[in-house]
Amino acid sequence: MTMKRLSLMQRGYMMGLRRARAQAQREMNEMADEFEGALAEIHAEMRGVRDELARLRTLDDAILAERDPTMRLN
Repeated sequence: MTMKRLSLMQRGYMMGLRRARAQAQREMNEMADEFEGALAEIHAEMRGVRDELARLRTLDDAILAERDPTMRLN
């Protein structure tokens, strides 16, 4: 069985398609990296917010305990 040779136009189309797919893959990988970086920043910010909330709750408990000596601290 012999394969039909592609015409110049068909070969050009195939080469262009391969190039476009490779470019799309590179762009997708770049976007995924940017997205992961943004998520890491959000997670770091949320850890900071969580730590600050814990600190404020501790301060609030200490203030309440100072006002009411019968209250127990955790």
